[in-house]
Amino acid sequence: SEFLERFPRLRVVHLQGFALDAVPESILSMENLTDLHLKSSEITLTPDTAHRLGGMEHLEYIDLDDNP
Repeated sequence: SEFLERFPRLRVVHLQGFALDAVPESILSMENLTDLHLKSSEITLTPDTAHRLGGMEHLEYIDLDDNP
């Protein structure tokens, strides 16, 4: 999350195969994000995280395949 905080204006994030457990907080703060790819990252989506992702104004695509 600290690394991603340095790039707040990213439009696409593609992370695959990382043991993240949850969507990094810094991603949830990216106002310009349109595409989010977090395949095979051991993420368990919580109702709060799902709500926050759903509220991201520009987010058009989410790939959470192969997660719990």
